[in-house]
Amino acid sequence: MSRHGQPAIAVFVALLAVFSTIAFMEVMPRPSASLADSTDVKMNRDVVDIELADLATSLGYSEPYLHEKLPQIVRSLENKRIRIRGYMNATSMTTAEKAATANFIFFGEEKTSNLQDARMLSQSIVHYRTPVSLRGGQTAKFSEGPFIIEGTLRIEPQFRNGHLTRLYHIEDATMKPTKPRDGYQKVYHISWC
Repeated sequence: MSRHGQPAIAVFVALLAVFSTIAFMEVMPRPSASLADSTDVKMNRDVVDIELADLATSLGYSEPYLHEKLPQIVRSLENKRIRIRGYMNATSMTTAEKAATANFIFFGEEKTSNLQDARMLSQSIVHYRTPVSLRGGQTAKFSEGPFIIEGTLRIEPQFRNGHLTRLYHIEDATMKPTKPRDGYQKVYHISWC
């Protein structure tokens, strides 16, 4: 091979490497991960930062549950450590549980515009309330303020009277208080959940 053909081959191999990397990145799930920009979160490479909207599905309240109907990003997060912002739900907590609980219902936070869109489109909202189990031996005191939760996401559909009411469970969780974000709000209790 002539010396003139070697640069062309080198360019071709370099372009092939670049396009392969781009193609690989395109098939990887991309949570909307804005927590990575937060200064009060210590990053952990084994944890995926997500937003509540990343857990949204098209599963309806009265539809039969089919794991295959879950979006690919949701299925790719199953059994992975995630980090998400939200609030504790105190609706069903006793006074003693508010003082120290190892299990609670998590309300996510959502961009205000997304909440309005979801209501208008009757989007499935089973992801709005998620049971959380703290890491063994840990308890938390109820707080009205937002927090960051890190834990293992499990897909565990729960039904009431044949209707899908909850879809996820976050296990082995840790939590850390944080500050509210502009443009986001707490997702409140939905009566049938």
